[in-house]
Amino acid sequence: MEHSKRYSISELAKVLRNAKIPDETISYLITRYIDGLYLLAHSNKKEQGFIP
Repeated sequence: MEHSKRYSISELAKVLRNAKIPDETISYLITRYIDGLYLLAHSNKKEQGFIP
C-alpha cells in the first residue's frame, strides 16, 4: 500500500469513533495498525523515516 493511501493514526481514530466503536476497542485496533506499519517498514528494508 502506498504511504499516501494509509490512514494516519488520528484519521483512523476519528473514523473508528464516528463508527461508534468503544474506546477500548479503538485503542486495540490502532495498536495492531501500528504493528502492521512496523512490519511493512521492516519488510521493505528501506529507510522510510517511519515515526508512529
